[in-house]
Amino acid sequence: MVVDDDEAILPTINQLLTTNGYEVITAKNGREALEKAQILQPQLILLDVILPDIPGLEVLQQIKSNPETQNCFVVLMSSMLFSSHENSATLEAGADGYILKPFQNQELVTRIDTFMRLKTTIEKLKKSEEKYRFLFENMTQGVICHAPTGEVIEANEAAASILGLSMDQLLGKTSLDPRWKAIHEDGSDY
Repeated sequence: MVVDDDEAILPTINQLLTTNGYEVITAKNGREALEKAQILQPQLILLDVILPDIPGLEVLQQIKSNPETQNCFVVLMSSMLFSSHENSATLEAGADGYILKPFQNQELVTRIDTFMRLKTTIEKLKKSEEKYRFLFENMTQGVICHAPTGEVIEANEAAASILGLSMDQLLGKTSLDPRWKAIHEDGSDY
């Protein structure tokens, strides 16, 4: 989705992105952008910072705070050069990136291609994490993860059960804890 109140820029970006294989939705103000984002949940939103009704940063915050739209990638567009402080503030507000206007057509397409690859990679990582988390939590073998300091930073319920400990008793302990002792599989001391 492209959100911009500039009557000259909106159709130009629309045509450019459509020609490069993207399905484009447009909005001319913040209110329209929020309504369309809620209904259509676009993968990427190019959002002008200065809009006639709602400031772009406020639109960004509303999109990112809504569970139905929070996963939309939002890239801010502005003709104002962001200082490093402002850049940090926009990223902290939830922006996934920014593009300075005016931009070259190829630059815009290349940056959008990059954002879309990044979004795809993030989605794959989330699915992988969900699979890992499901296996970790549901396997019958005990698994304990240690920090480089030896401290237990993560364990599954099977590990806690095998050791006869609660998760609170297990997390934060080290293998050097005097109450623990290493044993062989048959139960004899090391």
